[in-house]
Amino acid sequence: MLVLRQGLLELPHHKIINPKCYEGLHHAWKAAIDAAPESSGIFRETDAYLHALSNTPEETLTAYKHSFDKLLQQVNLIKDNAAISNHAEALRWLKKLEEQIADAQFSASLLTPWIDLLPVPAGLDELNILDNIPSLINIRDFEHNLLPLIGQLMTEHAEHREWLQKLEAAIRSAHSHALEKLSKIEKLTNECAGFAEVEYGFLYDEEKHLFHIGYNVSEDIKDKSYYDILASEARLGILQPLRRAKCHRIAGLYWAG
Repeated sequence: MLVLRQGLLELPHHKIINPKCYEGLHHAWKAAIDAAPESSGIFRETDAYLHALSNTPEETLTAYKHSFDKLLQQVNLIKDNAAISNHAEALRWLKKLEEQIADAQFSASLLTPWIDLLPVPAGLDELNILDNIPSLINIRDFEHNLLPLIGQLMTEHAEHREWLQKLEAAIRSAHSHALEKLSKIEKLTNECAGFAEVEYGFLYDEEKHLFHIGYNVSEDIKDKSYYDILASEARLGILQPLRRAKCHRIAGLYWAG
């Protein structure tokens, strides 16, 4: 729970499209190849493309959109290939890949709805930042940081007023969705912290200076075995009670033992 909590705390600062996204797609692609090894040759080009994206992901929304459109085109070409069209297992994994791509595209449409307004018109260079792949924190802050600038640009560039109005609406929409995501992440983070607050003291044997392996709820007794091996997970797990003041004495004795 503590490791998951730490990951959740970092999530709002990560780009919403990152190498993990492409790695997930690549896993589904590999499964499709494994399902039809006799036809692996027709997968080769897309396999190399996904491998490259996993190691060097796209840095802009425009490039990301292009890469996903290209992937969908290649998937459709392979599905129509005679060697695959009747291969149920391979088709099942290709369908899963399509679903993953659709989910990513839907998420991007909610969090970066201005993606369909790109590229930024000439003369509005201050807004080129919107082509960078943002984090949830970036998206949340765009309303405060960019809306005043957009208002100013509407005055200075009347020829782009309609485009800027659409951009303003997109940023407000994204702000709302980002706040919703951040709220859910905060809720999960707090739940992880609560689940991690485990009471260890009742498992501690004062005479042996060891922790019982567990507790039998139905019989209301502690297990007869102990965590008494230096390499056991308890030696690492005890770092958790170490951070809790009321367990300092027990944890200190146990670690020293």
